[in-house]
Amino acid sequence: MAESRTHGSYCIECLSTFTGAATRCPNNACAAEQPSIGWGKLLGPGDEIDDRLAVHRKLNLGKRGVTYLCEEKTPEEGKETRLLAVQVMSRNADWQSYMNQFEQECRTLQGIDHPGIIRIIEVVNKSDTDPYVIVEYPTGGTLLDHLRQQGALQLVQVAQLGLQICDALYAAHERGILHGDLRPENILLTSATGTSGLPSIRIADFGCAEVLGTHSRGGFNLNPQYTPPELFRGSKSSVEADTYSLGAVLFFCQALHPLLNTAGIHEPIVLANKLEEELPPRWIPPYSESSETENPTRIAFFNALLASTMDPEVKDRLGLNQVRDYLESILDIDDEEEEEVFSTPEWSEEQTAEGMSTEEEANILSAFRPFVSQEMEEEEYEEEEEEEEEEGEEAPSEAVEAPEVVAARQRKALWLKIARVAAMVLAVFGGTAIIAGSAIGAWVWLKEPHMLNPEVLESRGPAPTALLPGDPSTQPDYEALMQSIDDKASQLSDCNLGTRDRLRLDLIVEPNGSVRSVRSTWLPRKMKWCVRRKLLGMKFDRTGPKPARVITSIVVNPSG
Repeated sequence: MAESRTHGSYCIECLSTFTGAATRCPNNACAAEQPSIGWGKLLGPGDEIDDRLAVHRKLNLGKRGVTYLCEEKTPEEGKETRLLAVQVMSRNADWQSYMNQFEQECRTLQGIDHPGIIRIIEVVNKSDTDPYVIVEYPTGGTLLDHLRQQGALQLVQVAQLGLQICDALYAAHERGILHGDLRPENILLTSATGTSGLPSIRIADFGCAEVLGTHSRGGFNLNPQYTPPELFRGSKSSVEADTYSLGAVLFFCQALHPLLNTAGIHEPIVLANKLEEELPPRWIPPYSESSETENPTRIAFFNALLASTMDPEVKDRLGLNQVRDYLESILDIDDEEEEEVFSTPEWSEEQTAEGMSTEEEANILSAFRPFVSQEMEEEEYEEEEEEEEEEGEEAPSEAVEAPEVVAARQRKALWLKIARVAAMVLAVFGGTAIIAGSAIGAWVWLKEPHMLNPEVLESRGPAPTALLPGDPSTQPDYEALMQSIDDKASQLSDCNLGTRDRLRLDLIVEPNGSVRSVRSTWLPRKMKWCVRRKLLGMKFDRTGPKPARVITSIVVNPSG
């Protein structure tokens, strides 16, 4: 690796950057001693990597090393010069054992054909240079760049972004790969978009979770904005930790500020405690007369999502499929509906009583008269007499009550009657609603399963086996199923998918080829139900003896 000038160093323990010589990390919270192999080195514009890549600028400094935007010095014959993202790995005493595992993970990632995961081009591990990884570089920059330029996203954009991240994480988790360092810096946009556009993303830096055992010391190099508190206490990364990071990224896309402004100065254990005090976060949209306000119901769903993904208790966090359901619910909310699902009518007994005459109160009560029997009226009259006798015994000295006291007691009795009658009405109609609801639910279960939550359909049978490309034991079954899905994909064109030409599908297929459940890229409700209905009615070719789960992207031929 050739370096034309010195651009500073960084500590591989806490990722603090500094210039000049130092025997200890300048970050007092870290204070790590200089490693025997030296501090990590930072490159700048004009520097070269392995005499084949010219550095344009630094993109990101993370757990695994420094990522630079580079240009090929000598492109392949007949091809144009490419801009590539190159991650120069940081070394320590155990770096070779980590690199062996990392190379295996890269081979696994290369086998995942997913549009939301960045494509790895090459892993270089030679004795005469620091190891580095070359990956494709989408032209849209990072999500952090987009937020800096365009500001906070709308909730609809956040939900659509979250669905893309969910799909990519799910595909990686299915292959046993955790991310471990999800944040806006390693979420790349395929192209630049405006404030109203939908960012199409690809996630980079998968596999950082394994670095925790070799490159971190007590959690110093973890980013408190996106890392769950249990990792600061020494726990290993997990699926739940990735779910937390997803929620934290979505929160940042709205709030544009960290959970802890002074996070960098705390010891890891103190940081974990302070972080838990802020969890789960709650997003309150800033007030602005010049901008449109977000739908209150959508805000409520988003805060519920944050509470369920960023719960301090690991066991209480949602799975990615449940996160998808939340995000789809946010997108399904109709802005044209004026009624708020979560609005609570405010009622003040004092204000209502003062603003209502006795005649008006009587009229309200009379509206319930058809439901009040003569026997009920007599019972209530007797109860009122008993209450009056008791009050008379308790206060014998009060021969005559003031008119306002009498009126207040009458109003109280009136509202008590209304409450009793209302309870009876709700009981009668509630029982009817339960019966009707059960009947409707049974009808949907039998006749319209596409309208059910996919988790309900998934529970109808035994847990499926994941069909993955490149697995010799399931390759014939995988190829037969993929070919059958591709052959029948054109039938989905009847669902009027508009300009959409590709769909991401997550299917559970029974041994006989019937489809048990369907998940897909987010679609408007009618399109989603149409796609599910058609797929649930299809039969695909299978050679395997067990239920199988397969995740694939299909080409849809628009009708017409």
